[in-house]
Amino acid sequence: WELEGLALSAVASDANDHDDIALPKFHVPQPVMKKFRDFGTRGDTKADEWEEMLLRYYAQFKAKEPDLVRDLSERMQGKYLTDDWHRSVNDYLTKYSEMIKSNLRTLHNELDEADEPVAMRAEFRVKTGMGGGGLSKSGSFCLDETVIAQALTEPPAKRQKTGEGVVKYKAGRVYVSEILRSFVELNPSIIGGSTDVASSSGGHFPSIQGNFLPKEHGKGLPGDCSFASRYIHFGVREHACVAILNGISSYACLIPYCTMFTVFYQYALPAVRMASISKFPILYIGTHDSIDVGEDGPTHQPVEVLPQLRAMPNLLVIRPADVEEIVGAFEVYAEQYTTRRRIH
Repeated sequence: WELEGLALSAVASDANDHDDIALPKFHVPQPVMKKFRDFGTRGDTKADEWEEMLLRYYAQFKAKEPDLVRDLSERMQGKYLTDDWHRSVNDYLTKYSEMIKSNLRTLHNELDEADEPVAMRAEFRVKTGMGGGGLSKSGSFCLDETVIAQALTEPPAKRQKTGEGVVKYKAGRVYVSEILRSFVELNPSIIGGSTDVASSSGGHFPSIQGNFLPKEHGKGLPGDCSFASRYIHFGVREHACVAILNGISSYACLIPYCTMFTVFYQYALPAVRMASISKFPILYIGTHDSIDVGEDGPTHQPVEVLPQLRAMPNLLVIRPADVEEIVGAFEVYAEQYTTRRRIH
């Protein structure tokens, strides 16, 4: 459409009138005024039509998918987790606690708890020979470089062997993956992804989450591929990964997480900091956080990363030492989405 007299015309005035020159008086033609005033009414009408269409689609979808609609309504009301979210960690801990305790007894040669400190000190004296290292008179440890080097160069199989039994260790990231799987399975609001290290970090469960991809791009991938899936393949894009999670957390009724090697959070620090100062409750899982990470070398050794993350405002960093602390870390995170506790 064409606006008649869209340009505003100045009222003729005396050229010597400095006030008019500095601040000329303008006249808006009536057709222009009417057109702009009608915008409000037209906008309200369009908004009402849009709302009516959404309600109509909502009713149709509710009749077809009542469970999904109920889930969405609960999320819109702030109920992100299912009522039994804690079961995902408690059941896991109950299931594996006896196995864990059994392994610990094997590691300690089935010693009674009361005897462990004395016996372990005695075993330490024997293994170190007390010549190359051991306990000083004050009771503090004193190891020389030879003893440390010998301990570190022993093959893993030899280090794992205690007494007559051999214990099969589980890495901490395996426990994290197993608990995360339970969370993802019980809570359909959880969506996440990995920066091309899902096989190492254990953050993808294809049979549960599928792949957030169109079908034509998901050939050869395990699990379904659709935009209803809950796993995002971020690729080697650490900053983009965390930045996208910021957008999901700030706008959608979803619980976002990501997994990557701990050292690679350095590439994502600006986005992590933005999430922290914005108080977005995002779950960051960092694996391979030791400086002894195998053949990958210095580029994968997070020597200074944890202190960097711990110094960041509003960011809670937990470095669990065993499976019980891993479970506790997940509980602390999940309780952000309940009325029991709110952590920023």
